Amino acid sequence: VSKIAGHALHSYGGSSSYDGSSRAKTKLTLCEDGTFRRHFSSGGYSNSSTVSVSYAGHSRYYGKWSVSGAKLRLFYNDGDRAEFELTENDAGHFLMNGERWLRADGDCR
Repeated sequence: VSKIAGHALHSYGGSSSYDGSSRAKTKLTLCEDGTFRRHFSSGGYSNSSTVSVSYAGHSRYYGKWSVSGAKLRLFYNDGDRAEFELTENDAGHFLMNGERWLRADGDCR
C-alpha cells in the first residue's frame, strides 16, 4: 500500500487506430485518506483526401479505494466498482492487471 498511497499513477494507452492517430491517457490519484480521483482523456485525428476530423474527450471519476493482498479496489461514488491485480515485472516496473503504470507524486490536498 505504501508504494501507491499518496501517488498518482499514469497509464498511456497505445494507438487504437490503424494509422496511430488515436491515444488515451489515464491518471489515477490515490490519496492517503482513502479517496481517489481518476481522469481519463483521449484524442485523435483522421485525415483523408476529402475529410479531416479531430476529437478529444475527458472523463473524471471520484470515490474510495482500498488494497487487500495484491488487489486494488476502487469504489466509485456512482456505485460502480473496479479491481486491479498489482504486480511488478522483472525490471521492477509497476503493473496493474498486467499493464505498466508509471508512479509519480500525488497531488492530494
